[in-house]
Amino acid sequence: MTSNNSPNNISSCRDRNDVSTYSIFVLAVFSLASNAQITSFHLVTENFPPLNMTNNGTSYARNDRVSGFATDIMRKLFATTGYDVDFTLMSDWDEAYNSARDTAGYGVYSTFRTPEREGSFQWVGPLYEEDWVILAPQDSEVTINSLDDLKQFQVGVL
Repeated sequence: MTSNNSPNNISSCRDRNDVSTYSIFVLAVFSLASNAQITSFHLVTENFPPLNMTNNGTSYARNDRVSGFATDIMRKLFATTGYDVDFTLMSDWDEAYNSARDTAGYGVYSTFRTPEREGSFQWVGPLYEEDWVILAPQDSEVTINSLDDLKQFQVGVL
């Protein structure tokens, strides 16, 4: 949040109303649109270091050129199951997400599990947890009980 108050007078409250922990999950493919027996999978993701990234600095990569610790976990998981898997890192998150949602045998990994997405996928995870913290000047009278409460403020991200 931005404020005219001094940035040296900032506090962080870490109670249930001020901090939200979000888990980044691996979506196990796997669109619910198909009941067919699938033995080969295609996992898509976005550039989200250090979880997923290209090892050559581009915005698109396939298979061995996709790296990151989430990708490493997925490779090991699939190696132990015996299923074939291809990886694609896409520069367009919407395209990656929609292909996993709409195409049998596709999945997306390293994504936030939300109520809106819950029924569209079979979920595996969590893979990683992340705390989101809202900061305001200590003498501020700002009260935030939900993300909707933030809509009235200008919010910055660090």
